[in-house]
Amino acid sequence: MAADAQTFFGWLRGYGATPRVLVAIAHPDDETAGTGAVLARLPDVRLVCATDGAPFDRALWGDPTPATREDYAALRRRELRCALAMARLGWDCVEQWDIPDQDASSDLADLALRMRDALASDLPEVVLAPAYEGGHPDHDAVSFAVHAACALMARDGDPYPGIVEFPLYHAVDGRVVAGAFAPGHGGEEVTLTLSEREVANKERMMACHASQRDTLALLPRDVERFRLSPGHDFTRPPRPGKLNYELWGWMTGDEWRARAAKAITELGLASLDLPRDKGSAQSAKPDLVLSMPRIYSPPPGLDLRPAPPGGEAAA
Repeated sequence: MAADAQTFFGWLRGYGATPRVLVAIAHPDDETAGTGAVLARLPDVRLVCATDGAPFDRALWGDPTPATREDYAALRRRELRCALAMARLGWDCVEQWDIPDQDASSDLADLALRMRDALASDLPEVVLAPAYEGGHPDHDAVSFAVHAACALMARDGDPYPGIVEFPLYHAVDGRVVAGAFAPGHGGEEVTLTLSEREVANKERMMACHASQRDTLALLPRDVERFRLSPGHDFTRPPRPGKLNYELWGWMTGDEWRARAAKAITELGLASLDLPRDKGSAQSAKPDLVLSMPRIYSPPPGLDLRPAPPGGEAAA
């Protein structure tokens, strides 16, 4: 039986008990970009970070000065500690895995099993996870892992959390859409409008992630958006057209979806569909202030054009 994810939205509106929440992210800085204000509001929260934030390709590092990939991973860890401190959270709430940035989808079955163990250990009522949107292969990998983990728990008759999604970024017609859900998935979106104090604190959290300043410049500071998961077929594209990570030349959507199909088979799951008896996407009520999605053109230094043959993708 799923926990009722509506408790999360009730808590955001100021009524009901504070839910037990686990936030699942791909990289240090995703927690700030998608859920910074919510983290600061929660008195007790768990954070699972799937990667160490350090790709093998130095061209993708936000800070080129560390001598080694391990040094860059340590820098990303320090940035995460700083951001969590701004939200009055300590490192004891964090479970960080040792997967390199860009590699979270390399073994999606193992990622799902790790996520299942984390959820079974913490027993949250709600798990916050990135939306499946084609922005970064690692974001989509964590989305897959959360849904697959809950499907495994449901199959085995174990309690599993309600899944609430948050957007990070995706591409539409060669432009970055940041902090807004891609259209076409159904389900109502709830937008949390931050107070002036929360905006200032989120900006301090973003400043902690100095190596990611160009990416974080795309994200809104004054709102955070959430929705109950509408469910996803991870063997199909999340949206029409070229995905953001295809534009960067990181990997193809066909390659990512082949990995997802392989993992579903390895996990013995017919699909990742979950029972909709509680917390269904159709029952979400957007009582909070709603805002129009913001579409951002890339700032100076960011280029969404595909890398030329033999060249390096921008980072």
